[in-house]
Amino acid sequence: MRVLLIKHITALTFVCLTSNACASSFSLWSTEEQEVFNLVNQQRSLNNLNVLNADSRLQDAATTHSLDMALNNYFSHTGSDNSTASQRIQAAGYNWNFAGENIAAGYGYNLPAINAARSVMFGTDNLSVINTFSSNNGKQTVSSWDLVGADWDSALWDSWHQGWMGSTGHRQTILTAGFTDLGVGLVVDNTDTSFTQDNTLIGPFYTYWTQNFAAGDTALVPLPTAFWLLLSALMSLGLVRKSREI
Repeated sequence: MRVLLIKHITALTFVCLTSNACASSFSLWSTEEQEVFNLVNQQRSLNNLNVLNADSRLQDAATTHSLDMALNNYFSHTGSDNSTASQRIQAAGYNWNFAGENIAAGYGYNLPAINAARSVMFGTDNLSVINTFSSNNGKQTVSSWDLVGADWDSALWDSWHQGWMGSTGHRQTILTAGFTDLGVGLVVDNTDTSFTQDNTLIGPFYTYWTQNFAAGDTALVPLPTAFWLLLSALMSLGLVRKSREI
């Protein structure tokens, strides 16, 4: 029996009319997902960029893709149904004119929420490791995660080469000026196994992460599918975490 934990539930919000209205509610976001969201906005602020709104539709699209990767043993931006990130975002009800996606796997398993978020964003949850690298490269050491990379340029981030921020393409997505909204989805598969992809044996990963970024939609925001599934579970079983058995 395989049990997948969709890392949801911190608050329930029954009315969510616009993207901006969702910005502070974090309806159905797990603590891990919220911490990633906060770290993204910290990095954007350090780079003089607008902070992003938390969008329930993008979070739904992100969680759907993380779940699909976990269920179907693959790691790719292309879904098991050949869907693209932009198609999944559209299907979740977000009529984008600008969209992007980051994925990751294997980061933060069995770590506390904030450590898991730091792990996927920076490749480590140990600030002293980052400070040692920074100091060895003639940059400042910091006492707070809020300031990580404050004086790093792209070349140094590339040299760090860990986590989303240490990857050129992922970092560029996180720091794209045009985005206004973000959703994060984490799925944990405690019984994950290795699988073959592109003739290479990879995994097990146990954690599957997706970030969906977008801009341009101003329509009313429907409550995501995950909300209704969760509400049903809460009403019938009194659960505070949603799981799926297959």
